[in-house]
Amino acid sequence: GCYSSKYPFICQYVYNTVIQKMTSLGKTATDRKNALNRDGLTIKTVIDPTIQDAAQKSLSSYVAATDPVISVGVTVQPSTGLITSMVQSRPTMGSDTKKGQTWINYAVTESMGGAEGYQAGSTFKAFTIAAALAKGMSVKTSYLSSSPMNFTGTTWQGCQGTFKQLAT
Repeated sequence: GCYSSKYPFICQYVYNTVIQKMTSLGKTATDRKNALNRDGLTIKTVIDPTIQDAAQKSLSSYVAATDPVISVGVTVQPSTGLITSMVQSRPTMGSDTKKGQTWINYAVTESMGGAEGYQAGSTFKAFTIAAALAKGMSVKTSYLSSSPMNFTGTTWQGCQGTFKQLAT
């Protein structure tokens, strides 16, 4: 199982992805579990051990497994969106919380073996700014938008599921 893997949370994520989404292995989740556990499949990912280990080392140097806060990091191939590393400040599967162990993959949603999933949020502001600067925009450029903005009737996906925005 994934518990003994060098990268247990990636392993669990791949396992859950296969069970939930790879319908070519069977019509039901049970069929897919049986195929995964019995058919001798070879599953390949683009996880890069060099990137994975460097990301884990870097993250762990800032946030210890036993810290009260949690940090995650996921890198992807820009051209494909495929995951090349997935790290978290609690990298060891297990029940010993005093050692910072957990069974939760904090980088993914609950349905994929995680908690609520942690979004990158403001981290992406740097990418937006870099793209704008590359297009020749000035750091002094600003845009006015009407306030408040009405999103009534729009369906939003949040950490706890889908809901309808009913107010402005």
